[in-house]
Amino acid sequence: MTQSHKKRSTHFLLIATVFLALLASRVEATPMLTISGDVAKQTLTREQLIQLADRTIKTQTPWTEGEQVFLGVSAQKLLETVNKPAHSLKAYALNDYWATIPRDDIKKYNPIFAIKNNGDWMRVRDKGPIWVIYPLSAFSQLENEVLHSRMAWQVNRVEVLKE
Repeated sequence: MTQSHKKRSTHFLLIATVFLALLASRVEATPMLTISGDVAKQTLTREQLIQLADRTIKTQTPWTEGEQVFLGVSAQKLLETVNKPAHSLKAYALNDYWATIPRDDIKKYNPIFAIKNNGDWMRVRDKGPIWVIYPLSAFSQLENEVLHSRMAWQVNRVEVLKE
């Protein structure tokens, strides 16, 4: 290998490394969840969501095989973060599907806005970036279609409803 070829290879590797580092930081800093409604509008990045994550739910769902482990921000923690305890939430998906999470559900089930499933980041193709997860197994609610309808996936927006 000539000296000039080695130099070009080194420059290419350096540029590729910097590009990948910038791309990775962009992914971390991209807003994943917008919170609006009866609060000042704000956005949270993946990094902020993982810092807020306070609950793990182990459950089965109608859409997955076997018990899954989900990590995310509980509805109660999300409401505390925006100083609106005891409110209902409306979760919106990327395709504009929406589901209301009633205040009573938050008190009883405290569902989470899951950002990880079995230790992996939730991807859009796997119901991410955020999936509303209820602890179905813990409450023997695997067949509860009302709760199923509230488990919106591909969530990117949450509205805090006026009470």
